[in-house]
Amino acid sequence: MPAFFCINFKENTMPDQLPLICVNNQLSEDVYACDRGFSFGDGVFETLRWQRGSAPLLEYHLARLELGCQRLAISLSLTRLNGELQSFWQRLAPITDEAVVKIQVTRGEGGRGYAIDPDAFPTIVISAFPAKDFNLEREQGLELGFCRQPISSGVMLAGIKHLNRLENVLLKQEAIEQGYSDALVCDADGKLIETTSANVFLLIDGLLVTPSL
Repeated sequence: MPAFFCINFKENTMPDQLPLICVNNQLSEDVYACDRGFSFGDGVFETLRWQRGSAPLLEYHLARLELGCQRLAISLSLTRLNGELQSFWQRLAPITDEAVVKIQVTRGEGGRGYAIDPDAFPTIVISAFPAKDFNLEREQGLELGFCRQPISSGVMLAGIKHLNRLENVLLKQEAIEQGYSDALVCDADGKLIETTSANVFLLIDGLLVTPSL
């Protein structure tokens, strides 16, 4: 289940290298098989940078995470999330100064069927992975392909980072099959939207432009 990749930890021990993964504030590999994040992609996520003991732009990531939970009617306690983040930072700081951190919030455990349990307790997974070195790409640039398959623009889920990324998985595979590490993606009207996994900014006549939200 790729959304919840975890590693084994011995009880009461602290890891000394990445990846570092916590489930509901516990060093753990356990996510219930009936968690709705696994069953339905019923949740949201944010991916951010850990740099020299802090997470730049964290407030923007948390604001979008909160918006996503509100749109999906997930009852997330921000006090709980902030507490778990503080615990995670304390675990992460002795390990590394550079990492990619992912915060995932699912609706929590549930039975069969799409119906939402209003009393479900959200699952919070916070993980940190080694940060990729992009120096070569910065020096030499990056050659991008163009995906033939357009990306959908579902109104209900537009603007939130929900856990179901199957469309991006298929677009990334198309880019790889073309021989590129990434590719530009358009909507059904042929308008440039993004790459398979990144935002797009263009410098045109001295102006920095990006696709409209």
